[in-house]
Parts: sequence; C-alpha cells; structure tokens
Amino acid sequence: MKTRKERALSIITLVLELALLASVLAVGYSVAATFSSNLASLGREQPPFSIEMGSDPVTGARTYTVRMPVRNTGLLPMKIQVDVQVTLPSGEVIAEGRSSQYILPGQTVDLALTVMFRRSLTLDSRVAGRIEYKTLFDLVSAEAAIEAPVTEVLGGLG
Repeated sequence: MKTRKERALSIITLVLELALLASVLAVGYSVAATFSSNLASLGREQPPFSIEMGSDPVTGARTYTVRMPVRNTGLLPMKIQVDVQVTLPSGEVIAEGRSSQYILPGQTVDLALTVMFRRSLTLDSRVAGRIEYKTLFDLVSAEAAIEAPVTEVLGGLG
C-alpha cells in the first residue's frame, strides 16, 4: 500500500504529465494551423502581397518592400520571421532583407520586408527565402526554406 507521500507524488506527476501533454498539443496546433493558413493564402488568384519600389535616401540603392498579411490562427502567441537573400553565381550577396513580427492568437498583421539591392540583379542570380514560426517562448519552431533562380521567381510574379 502506498504512503501519503507516494500518493501525493503520484498525483503531482500525473498533473505535470497532463500539463505537458496539453502544452505539446497547443504548440503543435498553433504552429500547424498558422503555417497552413498562411501557406494556403499564397495559392489564391490574387496575390496576398503588395510590392513597393523605392530607393535608399543615403546610398541611392534600389529597395523593394513586400507587404503581406500574416494571421495567427493558433492558440499561442507566435513570432514569424522572413529572410530573403539574392546572390550572384560567385556567392556574392547583392541583396538581403529580414523582417519579424510578434502576433497574438487570432490577430492579423501586415508583415513588411524591405530588400535593398547593393548591385544590379542579373539573370543568373539566385533567390533564397526562409520563413520561420516560433512559439512557446521561442522554444518551439518550424520553418520552410526555398532557393530558386531569379528567373523562376520573376516568372511567377508576372
């Protein structure tokens, strides 16, 4: 027969295990729901983003700002980060940009990513992009990355 201390310890252990299971389920649902809902918006006929062109007032370099709505359909706050890099075949980085946004559950925000070009784009350049979703105090994350020739990216915009 168990003593009082053993029973108390068993109950505490069971409660902690259930809390851990609930946390894992909430995190999994939050990441999967947010990732899939934002990915699904890319397949629409109308692109869910806008592109603004400009130039840096100090350096005169061309800049492109991409704005896109991002929605957190999960149960937990989420940090979304987007990185873009354009490289020449030699490996030289000619453009890059990074943006991140903290989004509460049920909230939609406009994520703005500004990419500044240090040199002119060439047709043999490559574009690399990465999107990362973090939640539960940045302890859990999921990401997707893609790299493609710039001609494929530009062809997909037209």
